[in-house]
Amino acid sequence: MVWDSRASAVVRVWGLGVALATAGALSGATLMVGDVHLSVPGVRDAVAVLHTLPGLTAVALAFPLVDRTPDLTLMATVPPWRHFAMRFAAVVALSMPVAACVHAALWSIAGAGAVLGFVGLAAVGCACLGLWYWGPTLLLSFGWIHWPGRDEAALADPIWLVAWLGLLGLCGAGYVAISVRRVQRVVRAAGTSSESRRGADTIRP
Repeated sequence: MVWDSRASAVVRVWGLGVALATAGALSGATLMVGDVHLSVPGVRDAVAVLHTLPGLTAVALAFPLVDRTPDLTLMATVPPWRHFAMRFAAVVALSMPVAACVHAALWSIAGAGAVLGFVGLAAVGCACLGLWYWGPTLLLSFGWIHWPGRDEAALADPIWLVAWLGLLGLCGAGYVAISVRRVQRVVRAAGTSSESRRGADTIRP
């Protein structure tokens, strides 16, 4: 019972419920737009809507990685690295159904891995920029759409999945390391402030 209440609190605080609903909507939309193309300024040929999915998924699903309740993070019973690793794992798990639907829409497995790669890049953006992560992520998405080799990447050989998963792993490690370092800075600053106040209280003329 205690575990259930704790899990529901984590889901609510991290925003995983909204992320789950968003992932479901993205997955359903992916299956419906598999053969839809659109005109994009600066691109000569029509672009498949599926090419917008990696960046869109990263922007829409990465927000639980932003620590909007740092006070609760400091009071958590698990080490900070585990806290942020669980956040990252939860977001990756939510993005996998979207990647699976992209694969079902005729992209190769390696091509669908782009969804996970973009989520990893967005995670680093969350650690560095907070809620402003969407800016660089959108720029990367525009770069992907304008990349002449996007169609070949969407149908890449399975070996390229290793590259996407490697990028995901590196970005996940970077997200955890940067987030933990930020927490440590807050703790050190709080300790320094506490020591200063203690010294001021005990110094007498």
